[in-house]
Amino acid sequence: MPTRRTVLASLSVVGATSLAGCDALGRTSPESTPERETTASRATSTSSGTAAAEATSSSSLPYRAADETENVDRPRGVVVRNVGVESRFATVVVARGDETVFVESADYAPQGTGRTRRYPELVARRGTYEVYVETGDGATGRGVLRVDDVHDDAVVELGPAVRVRQTVRCAPDCGAISRGGDAKPFGNPRWPEVDAWAGYTVTVANAGENTHDVRVVFDVDGETVLDYRYRPPRGTVLGFPTVPPLRRLRVTVEANGDRWRGRLDEDRSVALPLAVDGDGVRVDAWPDAGADLRVRNERGPRTVTVTLTRSGNRVAEWSGELDENGTATVDDFVPGPGLYRVVMTLGDGGDGGARTSTRSVVVTRHGLLLVRARDGVDAFFVR
Repeated sequence: MPTRRTVLASLSVVGATSLAGCDALGRTSPESTPERETTASRATSTSSGTAAAEATSSSSLPYRAADETENVDRPRGVVVRNVGVESRFATVVVARGDETVFVESADYAPQGTGRTRRYPELVARRGTYEVYVETGDGATGRGVLRVDDVHDDAVVELGPAVRVRQTVRCAPDCGAISRGGDAKPFGNPRWPEVDAWAGYTVTVANAGENTHDVRVVFDVDGETVLDYRYRPPRGTVLGFPTVPPLRRLRVTVEANGDRWRGRLDEDRSVALPLAVDGDGVRVDAWPDAGADLRVRNERGPRTVTVTLTRSGNRVAEWSGELDENGTATVDDFVPGPGLYRVVMTLGDGGDGGARTSTRSVVVTRHGLLLVRARDGVDAFFVR
């Protein structure tokens, strides 16, 4: 297991900059011994040893400006989450130019409370800060922490790659990131002024290196309720209020000459993460996204058919006879990321004819598409 010093040594952001808990010669102070599971610190000196005049006490957080008008009311922090299936060791550095504001090294479990660590109220001073991440197995990531009136805390996700993202709530405005449009409130409570307690959650992340112009359209039950334009900088995620379920939602996102469309009409909550970059619009997914199929028949012998479509095109199908409590598995049934429609049909098992059910499934990582045939039939995407 790498120590904090081993990981920091490979981060280019640190260079010769002195860090709290480490001196410039690489010796370890008593406050930051390698045996400690977590070391969180803030440095207020540059490589020349000059104290940052604007900073507050070198032993305190959040990082602030002496002039209170340059600080936000709620300091922003960082959330680190392990979204993989194995334990990870990671170091996170927040820096402003040559100045290291925050350093943290810790182990992250694959499940339970140890998979997520929150470091709130790190920075109060307005501005854009660099976030550098390196894991014990050598994966690296880089992003930004924007401290302003609209961005929330930065979120670092440790998966097949390392992501650094920061969400803004657009209801439908979100400060200077929103560029105007039309919104028509509906329902009770009134959307988009208030989130539904459950339903369809749509996000649009700028996964590219540049700022992009994005148009987002929501049609609910055949009526346009949102048609807005945004200009998110890199790493920013547009987060929209949850749309109530039991409605037909069609989402359209346009960016860089590309248009993505999809629809949801479910009686349960569905998260639809989208991303834009220089190539256009896509489902926001990890590199290994896809799924095996497992069909489980929990009633008497019968035929089960599973058909998978994407954008109206059939991409996979399986059909077979299963005994009671019988199962069937198909490797790589879901070929990659996307919003899919799963059509499931139960053949005549002597109980009155075939029955068909349809589900929307969003695939953003590698997992399992589980189809359970009981009195009816349903599909679930599980990790």
